[in-house]
Amino acid sequence: MSPGRGPQKVLTAISRAEFASSPDNALKMATTHMVRWLVNEYQLEPWAARLLIGCHARYDAVPVMGSMALKDSEEIPAAATVKLARHQLHLALEMVSRLIAAACLLLGPIFAQTRPGLFFREDWAETPAATPLTQEHVSNKDLVVTLYGPGRDQIKKSHHDQPADDPYYVWSGEATGNWAVSLRHRRAYADLTGQGKIRWRAKQEGYRQLRIILKLADGTWLVGDQADGASADWREREFNVSDLRWRRLDVQKVVEGAWVEKPDLRKVDEVGFTDLMIGGGSPACSRLDWIEVWGKPVPR
Repeated sequence: MSPGRGPQKVLTAISRAEFASSPDNALKMATTHMVRWLVNEYQLEPWAARLLIGCHARYDAVPVMGSMALKDSEEIPAAATVKLARHQLHLALEMVSRLIAAACLLLGPIFAQTRPGLFFREDWAETPAATPLTQEHVSNKDLVVTLYGPGRDQIKKSHHDQPADDPYYVWSGEATGNWAVSLRHRRAYADLTGQGKIRWRAKQEGYRQLRIILKLADGTWLVGDQADGASADWREREFNVSDLRWRRLDVQKVVEGAWVEKPDLRKVDEVGFTDLMIGGGSPACSRLDWIEVWGKPVPR
C-alpha cells in the first residue's frame, strides 16, 4: 500500500502474509516506502527524510495479521513538511557543530604542537654602504631598528661591488665601544615559547661571537649564552630559543649581568644581536646579512 495523506496524518501501510512472522521486515518496508514518498513528493534529501521520520513518525502494529503501519505524529503536508525539514536541517547542523567541537577538543593538543610560522625577516635594503645604520636601511616596513651602546653610531650598513655575490649587511668593524642592534615589529610581540627559533646568516672575524638579545614586554633585556663564532665564509645558523640560557643585559653599556632563570618569552618586544665587544676593523668584527624570527604573533 502506498503512502497516503489523511486529514491530519500521513501514513504508509504494508500488508503481506510473511510479515506476521517477521515484524522486522514489515518495519523496514514501511520505513523504506515512507522515505521514498517524502523524497518524491517533497524533494527532501534521503537523509532529511530519515531525520524527519526519526523525530515525528510513530510505528503502529495494526491488529490485522500481517499488517504494519507507519504514520507521523503531526500533520505533514507541504508547508509543514518544509518547516519540519528546515528544523531537521537545523538539528543536523547542530549535530555537526557538536562533532566539530568534540574534534577540536581531541585534536587541540596536536594543533598546539604545530611549529610557529615566520614572524619576521630582515634582509636590509640594497642601498649604498653608509654609517650609521638607520631606519632607511630596513627593508621590512613592519620593523623598526634601534641601536644601543657606546659604539652604536659606528655600526655600518655595508656592501662591496666585489665579490659579485657580496650581500648588504650590518658591520661592526668601526665600533668604538660595545654595541647592539635590535628590531621591533610595529603591531605585534613575538611569542618565542615552545618551538620558537631565530635564524641568521653571518660572518665573524677574530674572537667575535655574535649573540641573540631580547627585550621583553616588561622592559627586561636578555642576552643568550649560545653564540655564532668566526668563519671563513658566510654561514647560516639556527638557534632553538628553548635551548638557550639567558643573562640580564645592561643595554646602555651592552654588558651582560646575572643569570635569569626561565624568563617569560610569551611577549618579546625586540629581537636583536651583539658580540659584546668593540670593533677591530676587518680582522675583528661581526657581520650579519639577514635575520629571521620564527614565533607566534601576539597583538600589542
